[in-house]
Amino acid sequence: MSFNPEKIKREHILKAVQEIDKGEIELRPSTKYDAIINGKSYPPKDLMRLAHQYANGEYEWHLSGGEPTNRYIKALGFDITEKNETHENLTNNIWKLGCNWGSGKPSFYNFINEKGIVIGVNDKMYSVGDLIVITEGHQVKAIARIFETPESVTVNSSLKKSFERYEIEYESWVNYAKADWYELDEDDKFIYELQQGICKVQNVEVRKRVIDLWNNRNSSCWIFQCNPDAFDLESAIRNNLLDTWTVSAHKDKIKVGDKIILWVTGKNSGCYALAEINKEPQIFNDSKDSKLWKVEDKNPVKAGIKITHNLMDNPLLWSKIKSTIGLENLKVGRQGTNFSATKEEYKTIQGLIKDVTEIKKIEDMQAKNIILYGPPGTGKTYHSIDKAVEIANGKSTLNHSENKIQFDEFRKQGRIEFVTFHQNYSYEDFMVGIRPNVNETQNLSFIKYYGTFYQLNQRARENYFASLEQEGKLISIEVLIDSLLERLRNGDVIELKTSTNISFSIEYLSEYTIQLIYSNGSKKNTLSVDTLREIVDNKRDYPSSLKSYYYPLKEYLLKDRVDTKVKKEELKKYVLVIDEINRANISKVFGELITLLEDDKRLGEENELKITLPNGEKEFGVPPNLFIIGTMNTADKSIALIDIALRRRFEFIGKYPDYTNLNHDESSLLQKINAAIFEKKKSADYLIGHAYFMKKQSIEIVLQNKVVPLLMEYFSGKTEIVISIFEETDWNVNYDSTLFKWTISKK
Repeated sequence: MSFNPEKIKREHILKAVQEIDKGEIELRPSTKYDAIINGKSYPPKDLMRLAHQYANGEYEWHLSGGEPTNRYIKALGFDITEKNETHENLTNNIWKLGCNWGSGKPSFYNFINEKGIVIGVNDKMYSVGDLIVITEGHQVKAIARIFETPESVTVNSSLKKSFERYEIEYESWVNYAKADWYELDEDDKFIYELQQGICKVQNVEVRKRVIDLWNNRNSSCWIFQCNPDAFDLESAIRNNLLDTWTVSAHKDKIKVGDKIILWVTGKNSGCYALAEINKEPQIFNDSKDSKLWKVEDKNPVKAGIKITHNLMDNPLLWSKIKSTIGLENLKVGRQGTNFSATKEEYKTIQGLIKDVTEIKKIEDMQAKNIILYGPPGTGKTYHSIDKAVEIANGKSTLNHSENKIQFDEFRKQGRIEFVTFHQNYSYEDFMVGIRPNVNETQNLSFIKYYGTFYQLNQRARENYFASLEQEGKLISIEVLIDSLLERLRNGDVIELKTSTNISFSIEYLSEYTIQLIYSNGSKKNTLSVDTLREIVDNKRDYPSSLKSYYYPLKEYLLKDRVDTKVKKEELKKYVLVIDEINRANISKVFGELITLLEDDKRLGEENELKITLPNGEKEFGVPPNLFIIGTMNTADKSIALIDIALRRRFEFIGKYPDYTNLNHDESSLLQKINAAIFEKKKSADYLIGHAYFMKKQSIEIVLQNKVVPLLMEYFSGKTEIVISIFEETDWNVNYDSTLFKWTISKK
């Protein structure tokens, strides 16, 4: 059959795409253009070969690449993009090729007097579309991309001399291929410590970096400027509503892949985000941010953008960065809505962001007291576990399952505690108090009770002081007393003498009480374990009536302590996680800790502070190795707010909906729900978190059992408001006032 491209219809293209997506057809990547169909990239010529087969019965395509082929695809309603204008997902191999850079160029640079020759050997056969990372030592200095099928070369004597001249290492078999070449700018060069000369790059982070550098080699940089009196940029970014930007200039120059500096003018002018162009300027009538304009947006021409760096919590204010080298000529605040920036200016700001991010990360790690706050379902409790392990371990891991195992292990070791505050939680539960005790004789008495914070504080305190010892740490008082009680509990009777040589003995009565046995066998008095602990720790004076019995017991314990030494102890970090921290009367629960929690009031710090507790214990302080992580639900306004005194002692880290781990339908639905909530509530405190959609349940069940009931609570049971929340979504949500139930279905 003859070559007849005119018979190819749209259905033939779509059928070809379905066949290609099965992954059974080997495609040859195009060098310059891609056909974009259903969001995926396809090489135009191979696509048309297959479409021609479905239309005419022959797998063939006689036209050259570029416009002769592209015009058929565009005529059928599909998009064509240039490769250097898109961020393609590179699925081909990436190779690392070591070389001797010589006098400014790699050893093989002039091999055939043509820029872009790449050498490979034996099984290291390159394919069209492969990227080659060119290194000298461990430094990546250039990237090349194969655009012609490699040719094999037989090494003869003349070629051998040529190789030797250019110091090319070779084996008995060589292949070379032509490649597009991109030498990295000085600040783009990076270290990749892989020893082999020629090998595949497997490291995910390195691959991503190489692909980003290649894709961005021809990108332009722009400043998109915003007047806060005209547009609410903060709400747009925080609520993931910013997907376009009004373009008033350079419409014909702005292209996909270009880098954007999002700049806010006015009193707090500065860079509040970085973004990337993902759609060229065109007329948009349905952008998500349209409701955030404070004035009429008369320009329908917009470019599609995607936020890459959200700086809302740590913007780069112009007042602080204007003297930075590389930004001397940044013409912000004096031009129109969008204007050009240099690549150097963009990279300088990108570097500042990296510095700020690293500093913030360090500050987060060193912050003694933090609160994760945000609307429900945003993973506050989930992330508190990760953060607790990160602090206790001294390092971070992205694997939550591993963190949970480590979290449970630290709890067993007594280095992490987890509590949930509620309205009846008290100072006595948290710090110290008394509780009733019924002993074996059924007599009611009261004993001291030490709360969760107090116990963790004491463990951290002992570790802190032990770590300061230069020659090793003596066994802790807690361990000494526990060991004593264990011996007594096992039936041992310990015989001692007072300073006047009067014999007495002790035996176990309870975990709080030791039975005192006089020399005549009388058991009329007991000794308190808590009193003994405080006497041994020099926290209180001896009670006058029983002083002669406590003293030899203290001496007995400390004698054991002196006899047994252990290796110098390293400083460990202890973490208390308080879930729902604002559900209790936290000023009452924390009491004097409001002062002691401050960094400079911790033990060993410049303004170290110790106090006497309400139970009479003296010299109580909080060590620097004790950390507190709280979580706070911002949607629950019926509970106590954090008072200013305590708020000043905590650093607050916001947690908001994250749509990245949801599928397309869930992500789209949740974003539209949250946009509607924000419009009605004018606050991000009432958004709905992603966690509701991550329990592997159908959207109908999640809406019926989770989302709609929560919305009814948000809007005081007003069904008409809840129904309106779903107007812009793909779901019908209605209330049946006859059956008094919600009906939910896909539109």
